[in-house]
Amino acid sequence: MQKPELVAHRGFTQEYPENSKSAFQAAIDCGCRFLELDVQISKDKQAIVIHDTNTKRTGTRDLDILENVWDDLKNETIGEPARFGDKFNNEKIYLLDDFVELLQDNPSVHAFVEIKEESIDKLSVNTVLEIISTSIKPVKKQCSLISFDSAVLFEAKETLDFPIGYVLYRYDDIRYEIAQKLAPDMLICNYEKIPDEKDSLWHGSWDWFLYEITEPEMANKWAKRGVKYIETMQIGSMIKAIG
Repeated sequence: MQKPELVAHRGFTQEYPENSKSAFQAAIDCGCRFLELDVQISKDKQAIVIHDTNTKRTGTRDLDILENVWDDLKNETIGEPARFGDKFNNEKIYLLDDFVELLQDNPSVHAFVEIKEESIDKLSVNTVLEIISTSIKPVKKQCSLISFDSAVLFEAKETLDFPIGYVLYRYDDIRYEIAQKLAPDMLICNYEKIPDEKDSLWHGSWDWFLYEITEPEMANKWAKRGVKYIETMQIGSMIKAIG
């Protein structure tokens, strides 16, 4: 059995604010070669690294990402005060362009860039793809595009030259049919959504990519079943245990 490839879910989120520069740098520093991040699009069509459509959970104010321009967002902190108090008060929200600089400084690192459905619904598939693909063009060979939205992935496969990953809402016949038509490079799923009675995972041209796994034993169990990528918010302890 080959060891699974470990992916830092929003960075080293066990000890740092999610999707922050510090979280990604810390993941790289502990030996992680694969990062996952989320991108939303602001009102003035700037690609911003954040999971939610607002800053209420990760920041100190409730600012709507989709309804504000970058100049009104750029000074907001994303230090997750609910988890870390004032420890990361200097951690600022930032653009996807800034994350690209991190990849340029670390050419052996690969990023899975999640295109969020809320931004697609607000703008359009083509607009969001254009914004994100333009931003990551300098590090094209280091990026994959992933999403729950199959429409954006079909368009990306047709018009862009990036590996794509289809994130499954459910492990069911509807998603299997979509996966067969899409033929993504990766199928991505919360491991808890896969029924225990399933002896084998869906077969196809894709690699399997499971989240949110925090225990080395569980990661190795799925690796034995053919899973290539294991995504975790506890990248530090997982790398120590698995390597």
